[in-house]
Amino acid sequence: MLNIIISLLTFVLILISLFMILVILMQRANTNAGMGSAFGGGVADSAFGAETTNVLVKATKWAAGAFFVIALILFLLYLGRASDEQKAIGDELPDIPVVQETVSEEPVSGAEVSDVEQVILEAAESTQEAVDAFTGEPVQKETTPEVPPQP
Repeated sequence: MLNIIISLLTFVLILISLFMILVILMQRANTNAGMGSAFGGGVADSAFGAETTNVLVKATKWAAGAFFVIALILFLLYLGRASDEQKAIGDELPDIPVVQETVSEEPVSGAEVSDVEQVILEAAESTQEAVDAFTGEPVQKETTPEVPPQP
C-alpha cells in the first residue's frame, strides 16, 4: 500500500514540475522579452486578460508550494519505508555457528617452562654474540638466575 502511495505522489510531483516549467516559461521579464513571447505571449494575454502577470505569478507560487509539500511528504514516506525494512532485517537474527573451546585446567609442567626459558636464553646469547661481532669488543655477559620450575 505504501508503495502505491509513493508511486502516485511521485507521478503528481512530476506533473507539478512540468506545470511549473510551463508557467515560468510563459512569464515575461519585461514587456517584449522572455520565453513567453516565443510561446505566443499574446495568447496568454488574451486568455487571462490584462492581469496575465498576476495570474502566472499566483500559479507559480501555488505550484511551488505544492511541489515542496509533496517532496517533503515523499521524503518522509521513503524514510518510513527504509526504517520498516531495517526493522524487518534487524528482527531476523543470522545463524552464527558457536565454536566450543576446551580450556585445559592442568598446570603447565616444569619441563615445558624450562624449554621455553632455554630458547629465550639461547636467543639472548646469539644476540649478544652478534653485538660483539658488530662492535668488535666483547661485552660482559650477565648471568641470569635460574628460575625454578613451577609446579
